[in-house]
Amino acid sequence: MNNLLDKASAIWSKEEIKVQVMLSLTLQIVLIFFAPVRMRSCQKRHHLLIWLAYLGADYVATLALGSILTNSFGSSGADLPGQRLIAFWSPFLLLHLGGPDNITSYSIEDNDLWWRHLLSFVGQVSVAFVVLVQSTLQTTRLLVPIILVFIVGATKFGERTLALRSASMEQLKHSAQSADPMILSNTVHI
Repeated sequence: MNNLLDKASAIWSKEEIKVQVMLSLTLQIVLIFFAPVRMRSCQKRHHLLIWLAYLGADYVATLALGSILTNSFGSSGADLPGQRLIAFWSPFLLLHLGGPDNITSYSIEDNDLWWRHLLSFVGQVSVAFVVLVQSTLQTTRLLVPIILVFIVGATKFGERTLALRSASMEQLKHSAQSADPMILSNTVHI
């Protein structure tokens, strides 16, 4: 039994990051295809699937980034097979943290937690940057794609945070109060 646990632990330590990245990608695909369904469907199982994917997507991507950071500092500096690809996954996970365009938040209450996403943005972009710098010491072949994906991922994650802030109740009240009275008086009330 102990030998079996040792083998399972060895396999998990070798494949941990791959499994986490694939799970993150799977959750993103679920959100892309099923998020529009939540507006049209009354079935609880659809809502449960989307809600679990929405909550799990950020969690798994953050967990994978942490594993990549631990792996990048834990390695001896040798260019292991697959190490170059692992360095590419870190900025790729920032794209996952930016989320798909069809579901920025699951409910309106999530928008009021934009500050939490801002804190997550700062932390996760910092982790991805550290991995980027660490991987630069190990490989230069994928440096340009890694930097480009890092910029796009950080931008997408930042856009999601700004979208949540813009849709928060505080911002909506502020924008309604500062709106031009002429525009408001010309609107048709039904």
